[in-house]
Amino acid sequence: MTAAFFAAQFLGPLSAVGELRLLVPPSVAAAALAFFLGVASLFAHPAFRQAVLAWHRPIRLAAAVALVLMAVSVATPILA
Repeated sequence: MTAAFFAAQFLGPLSAVGELRLLVPPSVAAAALAFFLGVASLFAHPAFRQAVLAWHRPIRLAAAVALVLMAVSVATPILA
């Protein structure tokens, strides 16, 4: 996400103004730092962390099942 945001700002709205290009890397770094500090502060609250983990549990289970199915589909022809 940060690399895409950096490229969008560097090639998008700030590409026409040459002297502002020097401000893009520090501003992208500051925006990313602010975002991740905000997420970290939310995860510091136990109720929020438990809600996110409960919501994400089925997603992790589905990803694990998909990985197992892919491994079985690759290994079946090799072992047969």
